[in-house]
Amino acid sequence: MNYSAMIQNRKSVRAFRGKEVPNEALAQLRTYYEKTCPRLVPEIATELIVLDKDAQPALESSAGYQQFLIGAPHYLLLMSARHIHAGVNAGYMMEDLVLKLTELDIDTCWLTFTDNDKIKKAFWITEDMDREIDAHLKQDNCSSRSEFVMNALKFYVGYLNTKNASAFLPEVLSATLTGTLDGFAGRISSLLFKQGVDINLMAQIIAYDTDIDEGAYERLRGKAIRDMKRTNGRISFKDAMDFQKSV
Repeated sequence: MNYSAMIQNRKSVRAFRGKEVPNEALAQLRTYYEKTCPRLVPEIATELIVLDKDAQPALESSAGYQQFLIGAPHYLLLMSARHIHAGVNAGYMMEDLVLKLTELDIDTCWLTFTDNDKIKKAFWITEDMDREIDAHLKQDNCSSRSEFVMNALKFYVGYLNTKNASAFLPEVLSATLTGTLDGFAGRISSLLFKQGVDINLMAQIIAYDTDIDEGAYERLRGKAIRDMKRTNGRISFKDAMDFQKSV
């Protein structure tokens, strides 16, 4: 960027057209911010937020030019981590971004605010939540607050939309449940196999010492099926014995 030319061309504009800035230009600005924009104190974490005109009501009582908020199709908000030099670093970066916008033939003006808490409340960021986000940025391998918030929104939207709730269980809990259910299924399978062997053995013993024709067998089998359906599987040997004595 030719800083000398951009400084000479740069002017502060107080009246903007309603036409939105092309997405391509916004993408160029974001790429410049992430890869090129100089920092006075590189270790201070910052985040550039691009807001559209819908953000104007939230900014009305918190930001402006001499207490007057100028309507515009977009607003740029540069968030910074707490640091003794945060204000100087953010101001340096923002002025460089203004010159980049001048190069992109996009007019700008500075808007000031004096109360950080008002800005955060305007966008529903409480002080406690602000600290929580900062504390978990590295844990979630996020390079910015926007990435962290986007991940959180994707998770919540996915939770609302999905029918597979297990995808959103904590990994430890999911692994524990899977292990427990696998063990339970294994025990049930083993018991069912043992029960099947015992029932087959009983059938073999009874058949060995029973003289019954095929017709009687089919009638008894039909009754057994009906009894199972009628009692939902709650049958006993005594019931069978009482029936046989009654016929």
